[in-house]
Amino acid sequence: MATTSNMILYSLTIQPPTATTQAIIGLFSGTKEQQILTASGSRITLLRQDATLGRLSPLITQDLFGTIRSIAAFRLAGSAKAFFFLLQTEDGDLFKATLGMQEDGEGNLTGEVNCIKLRYFDTVPVASSLCILKSGFLLVASEFENHHLYQFEQLGDDQVEFNSNRDIAPVFFDPQPSGNLSLVETIESMNPILASGVVNLREGDDAPQIYSACGSGTRSHFRILRHGLEVNEIVASELPGTVSAVWTTKLTSQDKHDTYIILTSSTDTLVLSIGEEVKQVSDSGFLTSVSTLAIQQIGDDSLAQVHPKGIRHIRSSDQIIEWPAPQHRTIVATATNQRQVAVALSSGEIIYFELDDADGSLAEYDGREEMSGTVTCLSLGQVPEGRLRSSFLAVGCDDRTIRILSLDPESTLESRSVQALTAAPSALAIIPMDDSLLGGSNSSDTNYKFLGVRPVRLFPVTVKQKPRVLALSSKAWLGHVDLARGFLFYTIESENNTLAPELRAQLVAAGTTAPGGEKPDHVAEILPPEQFGYPRGQGRWASCISIVDPIGETVIRTIHLQENEAAASLAIASFTSQDDESFLVVSTGRDMVLNPRQLSGGYSYVYRFHDDGRDLELIHKTGTTEPPTALEAFRGRLVAGIGKTLVVYDLGLKQMLRKTQANDVVPGLIVSLQTQGNRIVVGDVQHGVAMVAYRTESNQLIPFVDDTIARWTTCTTMVDYDSVAGGDKFGNFWIVRTPQQASLEADEPGAHRLLHAREHLHGAPHRLQLTAHFHTQDIPTGITKTHLVVGGQEVLVWSGFQGTVGVFVPFVTREDADFFLALEQHMRGEEPSLIGRDHLAYRGYYEPAKGVVDGDLCERYQLLPGDKKQRIAAELDRSVREVERKISKGPNGPLPKHGLECGEAEDHPIRDYTGTGLKVVSPDEIMSLHQPSFSAAQDGPLSLQPAPLSSWYSPPPPRLTFAAICARDRWRYHTWPRH
Repeated sequence: MATTSNMILYSLTIQPPTATTQAIIGLFSGTKEQQILTASGSRITLLRQDATLGRLSPLITQDLFGTIRSIAAFRLAGSAKAFFFLLQTEDGDLFKATLGMQEDGEGNLTGEVNCIKLRYFDTVPVASSLCILKSGFLLVASEFENHHLYQFEQLGDDQVEFNSNRDIAPVFFDPQPSGNLSLVETIESMNPILASGVVNLREGDDAPQIYSACGSGTRSHFRILRHGLEVNEIVASELPGTVSAVWTTKLTSQDKHDTYIILTSSTDTLVLSIGEEVKQVSDSGFLTSVSTLAIQQIGDDSLAQVHPKGIRHIRSSDQIIEWPAPQHRTIVATATNQRQVAVALSSGEIIYFELDDADGSLAEYDGREEMSGTVTCLSLGQVPEGRLRSSFLAVGCDDRTIRILSLDPESTLESRSVQALTAAPSALAIIPMDDSLLGGSNSSDTNYKFLGVRPVRLFPVTVKQKPRVLALSSKAWLGHVDLARGFLFYTIESENNTLAPELRAQLVAAGTTAPGGEKPDHVAEILPPEQFGYPRGQGRWASCISIVDPIGETVIRTIHLQENEAAASLAIASFTSQDDESFLVVSTGRDMVLNPRQLSGGYSYVYRFHDDGRDLELIHKTGTTEPPTALEAFRGRLVAGIGKTLVVYDLGLKQMLRKTQANDVVPGLIVSLQTQGNRIVVGDVQHGVAMVAYRTESNQLIPFVDDTIARWTTCTTMVDYDSVAGGDKFGNFWIVRTPQQASLEADEPGAHRLLHAREHLHGAPHRLQLTAHFHTQDIPTGITKTHLVVGGQEVLVWSGFQGTVGVFVPFVTREDADFFLALEQHMRGEEPSLIGRDHLAYRGYYEPAKGVVDGDLCERYQLLPGDKKQRIAAELDRSVREVERKISKGPNGPLPKHGLECGEAEDHPIRDYTGTGLKVVSPDEIMSLHQPSFSAAQDGPLSLQPAPLSSWYSPPPPRLTFAAICARDRWRYHTWPRH
């Protein structure tokens, strides 16, 4: 993906923010039913509680295209009847507060507050909002991670009461198991995402997965997001051979459950009965010595089996009727329903059968329709209720056409319409529509969606009592309408003001022994860390390195750091001096204080991989004045960002050997590094990015270009050799590019021109050019250049702090860019924000938007009233259908949109450390030269970078690896076992 000066990107949110910044209760629907209104990023969502199950479901979501500071209901019915308040501390403890009223001489309440009474109520995750429903439920909109819906079991009146009128010493309370609240529902949230990467690690998947580290403290998770709907595998069983098709069928139309499972291969058919056990059946009446094309329950109580040599009709009276295929011809395709059977012969003829109600037999239609080519597939719709037959038969042929044939008695097998395709169809499916008024025999224009690298097969299925279509390719796809191997991650985790494991063990041991060796009267209770977190300690750090298997969902090994050290960054680097062997390098800081920034020293640990990367051996550690906050493999060495200094190291026998360095590369603090060829992209914590050229002949690092704006960088990735995409702490996405002349000078042999170039405003000689700028609302914490679909173009996938996942797609043609620019302009006028926020001002919050089309705004075209659609389409000189098709396909083809499946193992919490980075690598080949890396600063979330798709100096590796970094503050893996 190369950038140009006039490149335009299409921005699309594929997962909206999951963080809830505020939640309120109101009667928003005009009824007496309470609903909950939540604010997430720039979106508001109205939630309704199911009266039966108690669960919450969204009614409507609206993007306001503005920054939501606060929301409030004008009238909250029932608030005057509130009889207690729930107060929450920063540790998550809930206290029930009631107001004591002053009484007059007659014992009547005067309304004057006399005292405040407090009782410990429960402990829940720290919340941004607490909403109490009249139905007896409590919504906890968590500050970080998942939100929770609780039901009140009791009001906690049995707890010790503290009265503000009493002079009491500091109040202490004993946390207790939850008794007042019971958890009803957990609402998934990925807030905050502190690191993410896009890479395909699963064998057999043709689309990459999004790996993210999100959450905070003891409730953080390592999550895997896959494009698709979440499904549950109920049971799995090994099959004796390769199965080409499978069916389930009932014996009669009145049966509630299926009786048989039929499996077929290229040579035979296997029939299994469904009961307490699944057993093979030999007396079902089916012909098992042939391959089966279709199984269908026919009429009231009979079955039909279609195979290449004919049709077998199995009656309930054990009578079997055979219809043989004509001599020298075979059946190549078939379609069936409860009353109709259609078969296609190898000669191209279509033969049609229909159920005879008089005797229950299949009656063959006298005439036969011959196609112009070989039939590849057939499809019959289900028989509509109250009718005798499906009216149409769809026929696909190898001449790249689909024909619609009539099945009405007066025009049986007559052609109604023909639709040309770009390739021969492999499967057809006629699915009923909810709106039958759109029917007819004419086929509309085709819409395309890439489903995989294998031929597509279509199957009608029923999901939630609605007809759907299941499409099988290299992945399974479900068409529906929704109306309202061995890869390893190497992670580092650090949490400030938290006691390390060895110190916790010492304190627990000391608390069990009194002076003189006697047992003390009271032994400190160890609280569950998943609910209360680990013990805190001012100025203390808990940090560890973990090896995580994302496929097996296990933590293979954990190495705890001691001496109050906190991990800051890590990288996998191969060293030419060690025969290109790869090592894991982890940087740490000792006794760090974040604000003001203080520390007693930094170190770089070097580990050797063993057991295919499943174990680590410490080689040595090297001391530095500051902890390296960014590490990256670079030309057979390691480049590190230490404060403002850029240092290149080689691996020695006892420590890292410094080969060269450049001082004051950036004004502040290096937080990210990217490399390609001889160039190093350096990200500064608050001064944007700079590019550094490495001169081999003189072994020098020379900064030659930097940014014009002080950007508070959170993540970066190289788009091409001259361009860098990044995000900052104020929610902006940007792409900057090296001027052509500066790029040529940086690549010239010799370093004289760069060395003696005049500084510009106390910076590098040249300035980066801004190519694109866009306010995303969420803080980008990771940007990855990748392919989302097989054979698709490269895109930029980004993740945000509040759980947002979005994509930037470059336009390939100027025609598409002009179309979406014009559509965006019309949508600004026709679809204004509900809060009156100007769209241009919103997307250009800190700097005018440039080179990006807001796809979220363009997609709202499909929600406009018909008259507005017509008006905009006329201005664009297109039809409404053309505009909608253009939007659904995206700028250059279909893109995955809302519908990411988040996979994680819920039951096995592990360490409670805040993460500062993660790296993934294949143990089959701990890779060399191409290993990417990641870095972290102690000031905010940073990014995960993908490996370059190609390398300037050598061929790309056979497997893709990536490295990630996330912020110091705060995340912990919460999903996989300790051991």
